[in-house]
Amino acid sequence: LPPELDVVSELSQLPGGRYKELALTAVQFGLMKAEKPFGETVSELRAELVANGADSTAVSRNLVVNALLALFPDEEVGTVAMQVALKRLYRTYDMLEMSTTKEGDAVLTRYDFKTADKTLGDGEMPLRKGLLAVLPDLEALQTDFAKLVDNFDAAGPDPLNVVHLAINTPIDGGVEGEENLIATATEMISAQAEALKSKGIRLVSLMVPNPPKWPRIFSFPLKDDYKEAPARRNLYATMYNLLELDRLENWSPERLPAISHNSVVLLGQQGTRPRVQQRLFCRGVTHMEGISDPAAAEAALLKALDELQFAMLDTRVSPTASSHLFLHVLSPIDSTPVEAIEAYKELMSGLISKHATRLLKLSVDEIEVRIHTREEKGGPRQAVRLMASSMSGQWLKLDGFLEYLDPITGTTVSYCSVGEDETCYLEPYPVSTELQTKRAIARRIGTTYAYDFLGLFEKGVVRAWQRAIAAGTADKMPTMLLEADELLLDDDGNVYRGSRVVGTNKVGMLGWHLTLKTPEYPEGRPLVIIANDCTVQSGSFGLLEDNFFDAVSKYARASGLPRLHIASNSGARIGLAEELKPFFKVAWNDPANVGSGFKYLYLSAEDAEKFGEGVFNAEVITEAGEKRFRLDAIVGQQDGIGVENLRGSGMIAGETSAAYDETFTLSYVTGRSVGIGAYVNRLAQRVIQMDNGPIILTGFSALNKLLGR
Repeated sequence: LPPELDVVSELSQLPGGRYKELALTAVQFGLMKAEKPFGETVSELRAELVANGADSTAVSRNLVVNALLALFPDEEVGTVAMQVALKRLYRTYDMLEMSTTKEGDAVLTRYDFKTADKTLGDGEMPLRKGLLAVLPDLEALQTDFAKLVDNFDAAGPDPLNVVHLAINTPIDGGVEGEENLIATATEMISAQAEALKSKGIRLVSLMVPNPPKWPRIFSFPLKDDYKEAPARRNLYATMYNLLELDRLENWSPERLPAISHNSVVLLGQQGTRPRVQQRLFCRGVTHMEGISDPAAAEAALLKALDELQFAMLDTRVSPTASSHLFLHVLSPIDSTPVEAIEAYKELMSGLISKHATRLLKLSVDEIEVRIHTREEKGGPRQAVRLMASSMSGQWLKLDGFLEYLDPITGTTVSYCSVGEDETCYLEPYPVSTELQTKRAIARRIGTTYAYDFLGLFEKGVVRAWQRAIAAGTADKMPTMLLEADELLLDDDGNVYRGSRVVGTNKVGMLGWHLTLKTPEYPEGRPLVIIANDCTVQSGSFGLLEDNFFDAVSKYARASGLPRLHIASNSGARIGLAEELKPFFKVAWNDPANVGSGFKYLYLSAEDAEKFGEGVFNAEVITEAGEKRFRLDAIVGQQDGIGVENLRGSGMIAGETSAAYDETFTLSYVTGRSVGIGAYVNRLAQRVIQMDNGPIILTGFSALNKLLGR
């Protein structure tokens, strides 16, 4: 933007929910002013077609497919523009044959193509046929459509083939004109439904000019009985499949504005209040030559994060929404799948470490990159799914899978691990609703889910090694930079090293024995971590949590290991005896006027018999001819909901004091830390406190001392 519009940039950066709408408006205005006019884009594209021809332009990163429609009527470059459009749309396919002819008012480009990627078992991919028909206007299309279908040299019953339609005359009338166009096109296509099915046509698309703006695009897929699909509207014909948007259907996605023409941003939602889960999906395609160039890969990641940041300004997006990034690299990569996966892991480790703060702020839980490898030019391609996923528990864990396609639909039917013990899955990472709910709870109170810190530590160590190598103080990065065993308690309360499914803990305290290979200690440095799990009863300290904390801290002391406490809690637990709540009754002073207060709480004789001895203390009385158990105290059936938790608080405070003398103790306060949670932090040798992690003291004596009273 020019300097005189700097105020727009300042407005777009206003923080906080109160300024969301203003910031969003500022960003939208800035994008509108910064975007190159459509006419200028078309002129540059025409010049590139004249200078470089079809093959070179088709793989250009500067090409915008939707702008090619404006050049279809051009006498000099029209035919080339049509062929470039098709080569661009079907970049991930093998284009076998293509020819363009003029028949009456229609210019027809017929082409044969095949899916280039492998099927499971290396089966033969079927031949597909396509047709691009360009006509002067809608009336001509209505007149010729039946004949176009009849003359299309394709056969069913397998839905393999496609028909793309384009007209050269814009449709006026705004929203009403668009609705009339859709209705007319739907009627025209539906009338030929049986003929289309007999030709094995899976998709009919229609492109309509819309100067001086971008063209309007409508899709009529077989799966919707050739009715217009709103989810595909204004996406070029193959974009829906390239972005795998059908995988999001269970989320009922709603499209949000996007910055780039090659990106789609959607807001998905599942569940009902108060357990609604939201996900932001940012999905894009790129024609960059590969992922091995760190600068290009970083630029692609930053563009995706910009899209998320823009979407977060929308008032429909909850602050606890998780984010998923997907990038489809359309250009084939000359590499083996194993080499590509290893290169991705090395590259992404550095990028995630470098941009961890922003990734966390934008709640990025998954990054997917789909590539196509080939071991020799012109050879068969292997689709590869590169993942950085938190769905299995660890934050943005890196992995890679081979993909195998269905020969008819062209969609992935199997994801297979790489290596000697190849295992195939239906999905690379199944969605864990419970895990996502726990992350949302942690984000709602401004912290990070406890298990995700392991991934953050690993990314931090990777970053440290990259800096050391760049500075010349280290030669190469070792393998297994972080090894973690979860610390668990057996039935006797003894600590042992093991593992379990992430998120299945019932106690709000977690522990790990870590070994970190840092540039200073490349052979590995051990560390014990104790962490509050704020998703279990708000991270409060009950007897079970206190016993776990005490045992793991003693384990660190006995082993002579540093002890790190990751703190986000709500202090000592004050619970409710939920089992009695439905049964106690109130003896009102005046039943007709409850505002006058009550005399006592009681249980009826019948209800009292439902509970064993010691669950409550009561005096037996008789009133209004009824035997009643007047309640003096409620103890509850479950231990650990009352003042006994304060005894546990004293125990862990004493243990932390002992650890202070015997080993290094550090508290990392990532969220609010209350009462005993505040004291054990202060009793450590060092404290790191996040800006949004208040340490809140409780107890009248401590507060009076703090206030100087």
